[in-house]
Parts: sequence; C-alpha cells; structure tokens
Amino acid sequence: MLKQLSVAALFAGAVVSMSSHSSAQTFGSNQRCLHGSDEQPADRARREQAVRMARQINRAENAASLRGPSRPRDYRPLDDPRIATFGIPSAPDGFKLRFYTDGQSYTFSLKDTRDRCGFAIFSDQDGRVYEALPMAANAQVLPAEIP
Repeated sequence: MLKQLSVAALFAGAVVSMSSHSSAQTFGSNQRCLHGSDEQPADRARREQAVRMARQINRAENAASLRGPSRPRDYRPLDDPRIATFGIPSAPDGFKLRFYTDGQSYTFSLKDTRDRCGFAIFSDQDGRVYEALPMAANAQVLPAEIP
C-alpha cells in the first residue's frame, strides 16, 4: 500500500510539474505572458505584424542577394539601398529588431520588450521564421549520449 501511495504521489508531482510549463505562464504578481493561449487581440496584432516583417526581411534579402547562377549570395545590411527598395517597415511597437550579416549569411531577431516571458521571432538566410520563448531559468540541457 505504501508503495502504491509513493507511486501515486510521484505521478501527481510529475503532472503538476509538467502543467507549470503551459503557455499561460505567470511572473510576479499576476503578470502573464503576452503571447500564449490567452493572447489579447492587440498583442496578437503586434505579433502577426512582427511575423510579416520577418517574412519581408527574408524576401528582400533573398531577392537582393542574388549575384548570378554560380556566384555565392551577398547578403546586405537592412539600410543598404538594395534592401531599402523593398520597403521593410519599422518593427512593431514594443518589438526590438537586431540584424547581423557577414555577407555570406544573416540572422535576425525581433524580441517583444513588453513581454516579461521574453517572446521572440527569429530567422536567418534559410528563410524559416521561428516564434519562441526562452528556456525556463531552472531548465537543464543534457549532453547527448553518442555511442
């Protein structure tokens, strides 16, 4: 009986632990993440605007970096005239854009400075757009066991 109670308590603890990582996380006194299952319409609009901006940056960099069929791409800073012609808008209110290029590749992030959870959108020269939250402070990354 004691063994069954121990297993039940362990299972209940695991369920509680897993449920604490939902998209409706809270920080401090009732301060919720802005981008989750209960996202407000204004925050959703800002997030969608940031995603559109990310896609525009990728399209502009893809088109402006072409130099010929056998030549490598030449990615440019966003203030370069070849990129500026694409009319990329300013970052949405509350989002901070960081863009880096070495000419052969680029990467950028759009971080929501209003969101205490640290929501961000990011992409690179591969053109995929990602939306993410940072790992929890107590999360651990374990090394892979490679035979």
